[in-house]
This record gives sequence, structure tokens and C-alpha cells, in this order.
Amino acid sequence: MNKKTGRGVKPVRKVIPIRKGCIVWAPITPAKGVKKPRRSIVLMELPTQGIIGKRFLVIGVTCDGGEYDPSDTKRYPPDIFIPVPHAEDGSCPTTFMLPSAAYVEFVEGFAERELETTEGYLDDGLLDQLIVKIKSYISKQSKR
Repeated sequence: MNKKTGRGVKPVRKVIPIRKGCIVWAPITPAKGVKKPRRSIVLMELPTQGIIGKRFLVIGVTCDGGEYDPSDTKRYPPDIFIPVPHAEDGSCPTTFMLPSAAYVEFVEGFAERELETTEGYLDDGLLDQLIVKIKSYISKQSKR
């Protein structure tokens, strides 16, 4: 009998703990458009203040349908669209395969149960730079 290996066996989902810097799927709500699962970067764990379960602050990432171009600063202002590392073959630690950017309008808090883990991460140095840029953007907005 010639059976194909793995045929009929359901894949086991990897359980990757959610922590600062990891890439997750989050149901991001845009200012316009529809809420949809979007690959996002975990910025930090939020205080729970008596709430059961962990909560995380994340920033959604966009490739703008493959159109994102970091050199087009008019369409993608660098204080709003912050480039994240990518590699066409997915070999980059983020696992992003297209030019992509963390979009500051996509910062949201979520309960751990709302997030789906995936492979990939942003290293601590780049994560710290991303957080500084987000804080700078927020500071500029609050002064307006």
C-alpha cells in the first residue's frame, strides 16, 4: 500500500507565546474601510487592572496591496508609514515578503484571545526605534 505521508492528518498549530516584538494577526479597525485581520507587531503588554487575561498594544502593518514604496514620501509620509524589514523569500526575521510599513493610525489594544500568533519578530533595536517614532507622531498630534 502506497500512502502519502501526512495525508488526512490535520496540521498541529504551533503555539508561540505572544511577547513584545512578535508578529501577530490582529483585527485592526482602520479610520476608513473595513475591519480585517492584519499582520501586526506587538509593541508592549498592557496593564490589565483586574481584567482576566493579558492585553497587548499592537501596530498594524500594511504593504498597501503591494504598492507600498518607502521612497514615495508624498504618498507614504515617513512619520506615519514606518518601514519594517522584509525579504522577497521571507527569510527576514519579520517574515514579511513585500515592502511593508507599520502604520501609526493602526495602533490598537487587544486581549490576548483576539490575537493569532504567527512566526516572525522585530528585533529589540528596531522595535525601540519604532516606538520612538510612534511617540514622536503622537506628541506632534497632541500639539495641534
